[in-house]
Amino acid sequence: PVIRSHIALPPRASDAATDPGVQAEAGLLLFLANAIRRNGEVAHLLLTGPAGAGKTTTALRLKDLVDPTNPPLSAAPRDALGLIALAKGQGITCLDNTSSMSRDAADLFSGFATGTAHTARQLYSNGDLYSVEPLAPVMFTTVVPDLSSRPDLVSRMVRIVLERRASATPRGLLDAAWQTDRPALLAALLDIMVGALAGWQAVAVEWAGKPFDRLAGPLVFAEAAARAIGWKPNLLIEAMRESWQEQQADAAAGNPLVAGLLDLTGRIESRIWEGTMTDLLSALTGPFGAQGKLNIRTPQKLGQGIAGL
Repeated sequence: PVIRSHIALPPRASDAATDPGVQAEAGLLLFLANAIRRNGEVAHLLLTGPAGAGKTTTALRLKDLVDPTNPPLSAAPRDALGLIALAKGQGITCLDNTSSMSRDAADLFSGFATGTAHTARQLYSNGDLYSVEPLAPVMFTTVVPDLSSRPDLVSRMVRIVLERRASATPRGLLDAAWQTDRPALLAALLDIMVGALAGWQAVAVEWAGKPFDRLAGPLVFAEAAARAIGWKPNLLIEAMRESWQEQQADAAAGNPLVAGLLDLTGRIESRIWEGTMTDLLSALTGPFGAQGKLNIRTPQKLGQGIAGL
């Protein structure tokens, strides 16, 4: 309840996984808990919503809570090396007012979530190489709800849609209230981390062998954190799955190929389809597939289309 006085999260109307308020709280817990723990994988956070929803303020609050380093907010660097340097020097990197994202940038951020190594030459005058493995949670603030349609990044990103505040409050009063509540919020978050550390192994045993699309470790740890504060079992994982399905649907809205692939795998319990490109084309364009919506007629074109996603 205290964090809601500083962040305009959607109201929580029920304990259902489809409830927007539950999904927002689950996403916040998933992001913060694993940004602190950093064990193999982390999640990114996309803060979106209309003007006046406090996206930038929310990013400032969350960063100040767990990583009060400078700069608190940054514009996205123009090249990969600049972005890597920025992420390496901070616990949480916050990119403010991000209006678009290239495929290369989406791939780079996907690598940040898993600690993928990035290698470059030290100097143009020699052939020596240096390598960094940034495991770096990133926050984005944007008015674009589907900032990236790349499935790899969408499945590693939590999206929270903030609501416009009913009335404007002077910035000075908001900052003073935050500084008053911040110590208690940090203490509560650390208590949650203690509960998650005590319970995550039991959750991992319970979910052993069950399918996860992405972020298995972070989801298990966040689920343990949710149970530590009284959530019913598996609510966090179910809420995040519902949220990711909505993000995927938004990302697929303008891409028939993505929509067809999601529809196909959604009808398979394991969510894994196996076969040749010819078989896949038949599955996508057959009686139960995308049919006329998919303007691809050969397996070669289908392979090119998938490679470009």
